Amino acid sequence: MSSILDCIPKELLTDILARVATSSLNNYFNVKLSCKMLKEVAECSNVYNCISLDEFPVAALHDMNEDARRFMNRCVACENLDALYMWGMVEYFSCDNLATALTFLNKSASLGHVGAYYIITIILLLSGKDYREKGVTLLGAMKISGNIEKRFLETNALALVGNVDDSVFCDACTCDRELSYIFEGI
Repeated sequence: MSSILDCIPKELLTDILARVATSSLNNYFNVKLSCKMLKEVAECSNVYNCISLDEFPVAALHDMNEDARRFMNRCVACENLDALYMWGMVEYFSCDNLATALTFLNKSASLGHVGAYYIITIILLLSGKDYREKGVTLLGAMKISGNIEKRFLETNALALVGNVDDSVFCDACTCDRELSYIFEGI
């Protein structure tokens, strides 16, 4: 028995499912459950690369069942930005494994995840004298590229601290300001 989906090129179906996966994790799973053909297409690496993990409970990363672990490992293997970022955060804050955390965070940052880039910068600033200069340099590069404001907009922090003109601060002052925001929030 033929389906209308058989008439649609697989590449187009992959693009459609990637858009669904980008918008909602729940919708991705619902589409995957809808039919055998869509389940097969949903397993493509291009789709896993795009899955939004905004709805994935971060607390579940500590105590995942085998299916959830397999799903997250597949996302990481397909270089999903959110999965790489989340694993990096878990490795740093829960497992106290700086080397592994930086591996995941560096990969996520190199693929364009602004949050990962920012966290790497803060980790370096707080990791002692040997790393502080590199952290200052990275934060300066973020300031020049405008990614600090982008990161603040993502976390709604601009509403808390006001719109500050970064061009009037040197890199070291920018670092001091960023760290003061963090310590005020603790």
